Amino acid sequence: RAVSALGTTRQTVGAEPHWQPLPEGWDQAAPPAPSCGTLDVPEHLFSHRAVLFTGERQPFSEVVETYTRAVLDFRRAPRPADPACPKP
Repeated sequence: RAVSALGTTRQTVGAEPHWQPLPEGWDQAAPPAPSCGTLDVPEHLFSHRAVLFTGERQPFSEVVETYTRAVLDFRRAPRPADPACPKP
């Protein structure tokens, strides 16, 4: 946002996950047993590295953006109660 008025563009050159909510091989494994409770989300989720370019396509800056759990802070639609979980 800070430089968008200058007609800049950006190109992502790397991404690094800091958190993996699903276990390795989850897509090939048998479904896990039902569980109840909240998901423990760490403060830092992932980082992006990007190069910023002027309107003439000259690189002028490299940025590292670290996304925090605040990006997940949005309202969820109401869901029906899970019968496997005790009522709070």
